[in-house]
Parts: sequence; structure tokens; C-alpha cells
Amino acid sequence: FLRENIYYDKDGQHIYAVTKKNDHYFLFVSDNYGNKNSWTLLYTTNSKLTLSLDEQVSGTFNFAAKNKIYQSIDFGQTFNIIHQLGQNIVGIFTVPNSDTIYAATRFAIWEITSTSLTPIKQVIPEESLSYYPLHVGDYWEYQVTMRGEGPYENDEWIGYKRVIGDSVLSNNKKYFIVQSNRVSTQNNDAIYTQLIRLDSSKGNVYQYDYNGQDILIDSLFMEVNDSVGYECKVLSNIYYKDVFGKNVKTRFYEHTCSTLDNMQLNYELSQGFGEIHRNYSYAPVTNIDFQYSLVYTKINGIEYGIKTAVENNPKTLPAHFSLSQNYPNPFNPTTTIEYSVPSSEFVSLKFYDVLGREVATLINQSQKPGIYKTVWNATNFASGIYYYSLKTNNKILSKKMLHLK
Repeated sequence: FLRENIYYDKDGQHIYAVTKKNDHYFLFVSDNYGNKNSWTLLYTTNSKLTLSLDEQVSGTFNFAAKNKIYQSIDFGQTFNIIHQLGQNIVGIFTVPNSDTIYAATRFAIWEITSTSLTPIKQVIPEESLSYYPLHVGDYWEYQVTMRGEGPYENDEWIGYKRVIGDSVLSNNKKYFIVQSNRVSTQNNDAIYTQLIRLDSSKGNVYQYDYNGQDILIDSLFMEVNDSVGYECKVLSNIYYKDVFGKNVKTRFYEHTCSTLDNMQLNYELSQGFGEIHRNYSYAPVTNIDFQYSLVYTKINGIEYGIKTAVENNPKTLPAHFSLSQNYPNPFNPTTTIEYSVPSSEFVSLKFYDVLGREVATLINQSQKPGIYKTVWNATNFASGIYYYSLKTNNKILSKKMLHLK
């Protein structure tokens, strides 16, 4: 055993020792002035263990392991969990003869009482925030490879992700509008829009959902083996990796929910670049595997890699009839809808309430081939779910939206 620290109780008779062996920490107590045969093992953990005595109350001490704080008032004969933080604890201090404890995590110091948990100092390094680049105009291209068996043919294409704007929503928080199409170049209407915000004061990343809630999807305070509840996400590893010639810190995540459509998912985030790789696997049900690898990006105006796809080129005529998800979504009171028409034909864009009643028509005319954008102003409409439908002579596409006042 390697001795880490020795602590002497107020009574002078009891001594506590924190030791380490083979990456495990051990907490011992002696009830007889440290004599050889007086030591008892109290606790073992594979994470750092820190201890703090109440210097005015004999037999009382607190210790922290991982993200939990334990307390004993009987020289360690029994102890209970009294607090739990969101990050691993690296140090604690017990205010004598009180219920106040100060705990340090990697980037914060917390004041903890029996009724409150208050961050009194938080410092998040700028490089940690760069795991999520969010500037209007940021753009990523991915080489997408699909491997399948049976009816699922192998295929490759270029998918993209881009930050197309920002919006302050009804909760008075600003979200960036992130649009992506990484499913298939043969299915250009499959455009996915997310509303993402990074809380730089807390180091948390949130996504705004259709129910108007802020969903925690990541925490920059997470350490290896920590998790967040969203889709059972676990931070499995942190390492350095070469990305466009730069050796950058990279986080490897896994989603561990085995019930999620039999899907296995993992991905990498790198400082300064965001998501650089993603893998979906639907085996053993469908035997389909998707690999996404970053080949080009433009972050805050700086380009890396070789661009292959055409981004927002108005001279490029669409090959398919498509309807994108509106953005922002949820919205109040206006939202933008983008669609493409591959040939000259009569087009209508109509809106319906949740009962299927038509409530508005924005487009009802012949249009030439091209990519179109239109804005719906729902100021005079009640909050709720609406559907919008794009119709031509032989095809109808529909999507759902949420209006929140």
C-alpha cells in the first residue's frame, strides 16, 4: 500500500488513513493510536478518495468517492451518502460543527448544505467549449458509408451538417439552428433540424425538443465512465487524435440502450472541430452499418480538408422533389420552410391543424425548377401541433411542426 494521507481525530485515539494500491483507494481507521493490529478497512473504490474531518466533533468525518459524499458520525462504523454531484469530486473540506461542506470538482467549487447546493466558482476552459463549435455558417461534410446484407446494398455518399441561424425561443434562451442531411443523397428530403445551445457557465449542452423542453444531451464536465440520461450516453474514453494535421483532444461516446431499435451507436467529438466520426449499427436485426467520417469543415470561417459537395448553390437545380423540416421548430411566431421542385409544375403548400382542418395556404401556383424558401407567420394561430403539406400533380410530402406562444 502507498500511503496517501493520515488524519487524526479530535480524541487523539482514532486515526484515519487513505492508501492506494493498483489504482484502487482504501480507507482505514485505527481505534488504538495507530497500533499494528488496530486498523479496520472501511471503504474501497477505484476512483480518487478524499477525506475531511470535523475538527470540533469527535467521530465525525466526510469523504468523497467519484461524485458522492459520504458521512460518518461514529468513527466509520456506519456511513451514509449525504450528497451527490454531477461530476467527480477531487477534494472536500468540512466546516467544523456545521452542516456546510465545500467540494471541488474539476472545474468548480461547490458550497453544500443540507438544503442547498451552490456553485461559488466555475471555470470552464475555452478549449472544452470548442467540442461544440456553434457559429452561424459553420459547415461539415462527412463521407458516409453504408454496409448491408440481403436487400440492403452497400452505398457511399457525402452528407452535411451546417449551422444555418439562431433564434431566441419562448424560454428567452438563444439556440443555434443546426441542419443536417447525412441519410442519403438519394433521399434529399430527409433533412433533420435541431435547436442546440451551449451553456458556457455550466458546461452543459441542451437540445430544445418538440414539447418545449430543454433536454440535456452532454456535459463538458463529464469524465470517463460518466453518463447523461439522454439516450444512455456514456463518455467511454478521452484521447488525442490527428484531425486535419492537428493533434487534438477527442472524446469517445457510446449509447448503451440496447432497447433503442437494436441500434448500437458511438461517435467522437474533437476540440475545435466537433463531431469527426459516427457509427450506427442495426445488427443483428437488419445487418446495416453506417460510418460517418469528417472530410471537410469550415469553422468560424476557417476551412479544413477538401470540400466535395455543393453547399447552397442557387445555380444547381434539384434532382428531387423535397420538403425540409421547418426551422426553428418549435417556433414563435414565424418559421421558415424550404422545399425543392425538380421540374416546372403546379405546387401548393398548405397548413393543417391537429384535426386535419386546413388553416392556411402559402403557395398555390406554378413554379419553375429550383430551391424555394417561404416564411409562415402564425401570430394569429393558437399554440399547438400543425402539419404542412407540399403537393404537386403526382406527389405529396408532409411534416409536423410545433407552435409555442
